[in-house]
Amino acid sequence: MLTTISWSNYIIAITVLMLFWYLFLGLRFYKTEFNRVLSGQLKIRFPALNRNHSQVNEQKKSENLSEVGLSSSMEESFSTVEDAQELSDRLIIAIAEHSQSNLSKEEFTNYIRLILSEYPFVKSSSLRQMINKLLVSESGKNPQIIMTYNQADVLWDSA
Repeated sequence: MLTTISWSNYIIAITVLMLFWYLFLGLRFYKTEFNRVLSGQLKIRFPALNRNHSQVNEQKKSENLSEVGLSSSMEESFSTVEDAQELSDRLIIAIAEHSQSNLSKEEFTNYIRLILSEYPFVKSSSLRQMINKLLVSESGKNPQIIMTYNQADVLWDSA
C-alpha cells in the first residue's frame, strides 16, 4: 500500500498539511492582526523588496523632517517621528489660528496642552525638545502668546 505513494505526492500532501496547520495557527492567534490588515487599518510594508523605492521614501521623510528642524538621524521609531511631524504641523496651524482669532493666552495654552496630550510617545522621546523649540519659535511670531522653553516644557508635564 505504501509503495503506491510517490515521493512527489508525499511532498505535496505534507506541504498542503503544513499550509493548513500554519493557516489555522495564524487565524487562531493573530485573528485581530488579520482583521486589521483586511480592514485597512494596518498596512504591510516590504522594504526589502524594492530598496531604491525605500531609499527615496527615506530621503523624502528626512527632507520633510529637516524643514521642521527634526533630524532623521535620531534613533526614534518611525511612528514616533511621524507623530512628531504631525504634531508640529498641528502646532503651526494652532498658532496661526490663534493669531487670527484674539483668544487669551490661557485659552491658547489650554488648547496647546490638549494637542500635546494626544501624543504621549513624543512626550517621552527626545523629539520633545525639538517640538518645544518649534513651539517657542512659532509663538514668538505673535506678541500676545510669547512662550519660553520652560513654559513649553510645563505644558507637556501638565498634559
